[in-house]
Amino acid sequence: MIVPHPVVLRGPRIQLRPVQRTDIAQLRKLWANRHVMSHLGYPKGIRLSKEKVAAWVSGLYRDCDLAVNPYPIVVTDHGDHFLGEACIGQMSREGVSTLEVKLLPEHWGKGYGREALALLVHYCFTHLRIPALQATPAVTNLRAIRMVEALGFEPSGETYDWVPPRALRKTAVPYQYTLFTLPRARYAERSATSQSRPFSAIQATAPTAP
Repeated sequence: MIVPHPVVLRGPRIQLRPVQRTDIAQLRKLWANRHVMSHLGYPKGIRLSKEKVAAWVSGLYRDCDLAVNPYPIVVTDHGDHFLGEACIGQMSREGVSTLEVKLLPEHWGKGYGREALALLVHYCFTHLRIPALQATPAVTNLRAIRMVEALGFEPSGETYDWVPPRALRKTAVPYQYTLFTLPRARYAERSATSQSRPFSAIQATAPTAP
């Protein structure tokens, strides 16, 4: 499934836009933050050089096909101040994509993460032919679990183990996560009832051509 580039989604307080070279310093800060990355198996964060991050950024959006690549996005306020990052994950064989949102700690507790996730959910079900979306918060990340539940994601009732590959074992540790799923039908139901509140304020701009 092809995602147009660039995609810009605008909510009441934030916007999601493509990653730019001007975001490199803030992305390095986000990934190096142990409070952010500990929930992803990196208790000391991930420290990457400017050159490595720049190389990653320069390779983005050359192929915007979710069948083969994820679609990373930056989360900013309306003044374009960096808040964090989000991602529409590469689709599974069944066409299901996993959504992810990470914010710098100074922006936690303000509802930005929920708004970013709601924007992604709205966009994926409104503009893309995705049958269901998933989220995989760590069992220790209660804030993320409450956020996905508030948007209608339902837990599988099982926990799964992530074990780092051998090449990452000096910096990464195993962790457990729970799989949450939001089918298109449940999104449509919530959007058509009084429970649609998480999505009713979303005003996503139409994807624009490069």
